[in-house]
Amino acid sequence: MNETKHEARQALMRRAMGALCAVGVAGTLLAPTAAFAEVQTNTDGETIITVQADTSNIAFTVPTTIPLSVQADGSLIVASEDEFKITNESPFDIHVTNMTVKSEDGWNIVASASVSSNDNSIDLAIGPSGNAADASEAIQAGGIDLSDNAAWNMGYTGSAEDSINLTCSGNVSHVTKDLQTASKVATITWTVAAGQAGGE
Repeated sequence: MNETKHEARQALMRRAMGALCAVGVAGTLLAPTAAFAEVQTNTDGETIITVQADTSNIAFTVPTTIPLSVQADGSLIVASEDEFKITNESPFDIHVTNMTVKSEDGWNIVASASVSSNDNSIDLAIGPSGNAADASEAIQAGGIDLSDNAAWNMGYTGSAEDSINLTCSGNVSHVTKDLQTASKVATITWTVAAGQAGGE
């Protein structure tokens, strides 16, 4: 009787061990396998190096003031023989992307001073010759987008094209201000970016 119980106990243990072995095999089959990088068998390896402008440190200069003189017919001319420029001081190309204008001291910047009925009306265009931007349009639009205009490109500092010569023209009408001294008309904010307009 004891022998029969012993044999039954041994049979039970064999079945349990078989079950554990089956679980172990299943666990081995279901366990995730480690991912290994493919081993290169050639003798050359390549590393790509890139360079990008630090746009927080673009260096450029703009005129602090552009003095204009009013003629008897209301037209404006630059009152100085100096050349007024935006100049790139960075080691890479840049371009003007936007020009915003704020009128100052009671001047009314309009599309055409000759047809305006407002006191102290002035129309003004500023920029490279043949590509000057209209100050009135800049005010109405909250800025003029120049990012696709190649005339506003500047080459790297020291190159032959590292600056933009600024022309300035316009007219005034219905002036009530005392112009014996210079009157502040507007403040222009220039925004620039790295690269060339329409290029890389």
